[in-house]
Amino acid sequence: YLINSIHKEMKRHTSHGTIFRNSFRKGAAFGVRAQVILIMKNREKIDDIDVPTGTALVLKNYYANEMSLNSTFLDDHGIKLNKGSKTNISDFNGYTVGKDFGNNISLNTQINGKVKINKRLT
Repeated sequence: YLINSIHKEMKRHTSHGTIFRNSFRKGAAFGVRAQVILIMKNREKIDDIDVPTGTALVLKNYYANEMSLNSTFLDDHGIKLNKGSKTNISDFNGYTVGKDFGNNISLNTQINGKVKINKRLT
């Protein structure tokens, strides 16, 4: 859904060149990433507050344990993870247009499981 939405919007900017479109894609990815990080932070706040049943605490411990097991597995197999190099933005206008688009993509359907129907006049 996300990739198709980004490509569909990018096709509207056909008058721009490849550099613009690549920067648009990078900006859109950054905008979506920012939304996901915000959603995760909000969920962590909710998990920290709503612990009457202990489920959130159990899940938090489970995730910490899984991360530890993953790290141990990678160390045992000699695999080292590192961050990739920074992305260079060639067309700042394309990047900002893409970032604005990425910030406005609705993630409710994917994350909350709710279906949002947009009716449009055609």
